[in-house]
Amino acid sequence: MTPDDPPRRTYQVDRARYLRVMRFFVAAFLSILWWDVLLRHLPGVGHLAARTALDRWRGLARRYRHLAVRLGGVLIKMGQFLSIRVDILPAEVLAELAGLQDEVPAEPLASIQATLTAEFGRPVEQVFAWLSPQPDAAASLAQVHRARLAPPEHPVLHHR
Repeated sequence: MTPDDPPRRTYQVDRARYLRVMRFFVAAFLSILWWDVLLRHLPGVGHLAARTALDRWRGLARRYRHLAVRLGGVLIKMGQFLSIRVDILPAEVLAELAGLQDEVPAEPLASIQATLTAEFGRPVEQVFAWLSPQPDAAASLAQVHRARLAPPEHPVLHHR
């Protein structure tokens, strides 16, 4: 790095979130490896693995959906993508993941206000005369609230 290089932004990793996601995927991988790869091919036990497969996959999808709703963001997007992949997943799994298409919970208003304060560098009350406490829409990566700018702000519309 030379003195002329722009400063690099550093990002904090939410360790608890990272560990929660890793724990889920490691447990899912080990379960699939155990039941669907190893036990399925053992004589005398293979029928049990085959018979319980759909229930196990449904449970895995349910746990993923709960994790995605709790942690949000890209996990919800990935679940939404998987919920329409009828070519690779059984219907029971698709039904479980389909809840991520329209059941995304709204972010709490306090969290929205904290983000706005950090982005604008001043309290929300100085930027907006009014901010709707209820979102008009909530999705996996964004949320829409009605707001009115505080005077003497004059917004500018930029359209591409």
